[in-house]
Amino acid sequence: MWVPWSPQDSSRHIRSDLPTIGDVWQSIRSWCENLESDRPLDDEALSQLLEVDPVLWRQWVHRAKEWTKEILGPEQWYESFGFFMG
Repeated sequence: MWVPWSPQDSSRHIRSDLPTIGDVWQSIRSWCENLESDRPLDDEALSQLLEVDPVLWRQWVHRAKEWTKEILGPEQWYESFGFFMG
């Protein structure tokens, strides 16, 4: 398991005015299943897809990456996610 996850996590929010984690993953899944666009799913596209301010989205992503890196350790982090980081 990469990151601890429980069914209750799906209904959690980073902030009350942001979508739940479950909503975020469902939106990403829907986008991936309907690959009608050649546009990459970058931070800007995700913030529009989720109707979240791009600055808030980037902050959320940054915190999630740092938290995950802390849990996994740098070596496991890069082994697991380095491909996605370019």
